[in-house]
Amino acid sequence: MPDFLIDYETLYQLGTKAGELKKSVDDAQAHETGLKYTEDQLGSWTTPDVLRDFYDAWKYAFQQARDVLGSVEGTFTSVAKALYDQDAALASGAAAQAAQFDYGNYLSKVHAYQVWERMSQTYVTMHYWDDQKKQLVETKVALADAKDKPALPGPPPKDFAYTNPDGSTRNTSFTYGDDNQIKGVSTDITSKDGLKYHENTSFTGDGGYKTDVAHADGKSTHVELTVSPDGSTGTKTFTDEDGKKIEYQGDMKTDQSQWTKTLDQKQKEQNDQANAQNMNNNMYV
Repeated sequence: MPDFLIDYETLYQLGTKAGELKKSVDDAQAHETGLKYTEDQLGSWTTPDVLRDFYDAWKYAFQQARDVLGSVEGTFTSVAKALYDQDAALASGAAAQAAQFDYGNYLSKVHAYQVWERMSQTYVTMHYWDDQKKQLVETKVALADAKDKPALPGPPPKDFAYTNPDGSTRNTSFTYGDDNQIKGVSTDITSKDGLKYHENTSFTGDGGYKTDVAHADGKSTHVELTVSPDGSTGTKTFTDEDGKKIEYQGDMKTDQSQWTKTLDQKQKEQNDQANAQNMNNNMYV
């Protein structure tokens, strides 16, 4: 049992409810009903003044409530989306792996059929004695019997979908080349409350790939692995939601987490700004 748990689904629900309350406060302020009714409408000459006084007295409090609710909505939902993103990334990997098992099972069936087909057309020469045991008879026999023919596999699987008991879903789909090899994988993860995560990967065929991720907060990131022509080295580039890149290079045979960082645009900008600030400060010393 972990020492600390965060239920990001409840957090997201609370943030959403705070947003709904904020909208109600906005609607109430937009109408300003206490300032528009007349004595003829309300049947008493004092009622409009009372309503106007009530509105003026609570106007600031409502504004504060609106600001607080807006802050709660933003904080709760942003934290919930960030935590959901981490879980969704893991779920996306698990869903893709499950779909790969499906594809692996399909490949096994294709291989079994191809082996049977090849063996059913391959004959060996055999000899046996006739019924009188007097003459040796020669015959050709196929290595695989026609009655043992396995089922002919259809097209490769394109979709793998799963719905959890709580209503959240995982959907993975494949795209194939003319050789029936996987060229791309796309996964969508949706929570029961409507949080969404999308990941799309296309393979370059030389060991490289490109992955685009649409996060729950609406931002997008990109990961690309390019491999040298001889397949010995690679360059992995991460592009964040602001378009800033972090680049790593290393040997394809080693763990990519051990590769050397060769570029960090965001860090470089921060260093340049710090250096510029130091130069400005030194000018006034």
